[in-house]
Amino acid sequence: MEFGIFFYIAGIASLLGLILQVLDAFPEYREVRKIIFFMVLGVFIGTILSSLQRISFKFDVPISTYYILLLFALLIISSLAIIGSFTKDYSTRMHIFTASGLGLSALLIFLFGYAIYTTNINKPYITNDELMILADKNMEKGNIDRAITILEILKQELYPGDPRIKMLDEKINELKNKKL
Repeated sequence: MEFGIFFYIAGIASLLGLILQVLDAFPEYREVRKIIFFMVLGVFIGTILSSLQRISFKFDVPISTYYILLLFALLIISSLAIIGSFTKDYSTRMHIFTASGLGLSALLIFLFGYAIYTTNINKPYITNDELMILADKNMEKGNIDRAITILEILKQELYPGDPRIKMLDEKINELKNKKL
């Protein structure tokens, strides 16, 4: 993705426009400044979107409740910041910015806590290859239930859409039929 000089100029102009809106510089030109800001922001976003036409995205991360809540929280916080930018009353604007700042701080604290909670430092890391070896050894020794459990764990470690999931499903079904 290549961006030209126009992209950088539009981005800097958008940031300057946002700063002018937040600080309410030149209050007598508030409406004109707002129109110019939206035009420059539109050019900046249009430049980004036009450069993305040649790019294809593939998301292998499953969408979970956590990601939806995170997106919702970011949407609310950014909406508050944008609403605050266009509020004319100074006191109301500062209250909205304070709420946005507190929301962002709470979100960052939550993300930090979630990262610590989901990271288990004491858990020994076993690679997918090692899990497959464990499953094979359990199959050799006739411990089919344990082999199925290990294969299920291995399947959960893979990203959705991984071609190995189908192979693991076939192997699990084969073991379940063998067990019967």
